[in-house]
Amino acid sequence: MRFVKTFAIIVGSILSPVSWVMYMVAYLLFEAKELFSGSRSLEVMSFFLLLVVPFTVFIAFMQLRIIEDPDTRDRKKRILILLMFLFCDLLLIGVSLFGGQYNLAKFMLLLIAPGALVALVNKFWLLSIHTSTNAVMVTIMAYFSGWPYSLLFVLVLLVGWSRVYEKKHTVSQVIIGALVGIVITFGILRFFFQPGQFSQ
Repeated sequence: MRFVKTFAIIVGSILSPVSWVMYMVAYLLFEAKELFSGSRSLEVMSFFLLLVVPFTVFIAFMQLRIIEDPDTRDRKKRILILLMFLFCDLLLIGVSLFGGQYNLAKFMLLLIAPGALVALVNKFWLLSIHTSTNAVMVTIMAYFSGWPYSLLFVLVLLVGWSRVYEKKHTVSQVIIGALVGIVITFGILRFFFQPGQFSQ
């Protein structure tokens, strides 16, 4: 039983929303390079705005005890964390539009819309941000890069199980989180992008 609990904690950590930011930056830089149209400076700016700035602020919040637990159930603190990442995404959209990189701006909008909806829902009702984030990211990867990435939907189930097992969320909070992530993301994807755009 102790192994199962440890496994659930590890799954929740490895597949946390904060971890997915790093995974998505790696995906952008290696799998979806065409979004940058060969602009090295935009790649560096993306890395800076998606990783360096939010993680620096996040660490500062932890040091100043504004946020004591990154996995907090306090809705105000959860929204604060979400808003920090959304703000950095908005900055990157502005930089992308200013630089004429419209596909990258649309891609960042794809990341912001589900996050904003989750933040709004979280203001009134607790849902699993872990499950929602995993659903968003896996949906994006499967849509753009094809069927091999569809296998990653197992991660959504796994992280949902870990959140329920650790008693961080109820089953309904996990299901709603996953559905919000998948439905909103897929809707935006169908409107702005072609399936398999990065599968070569």
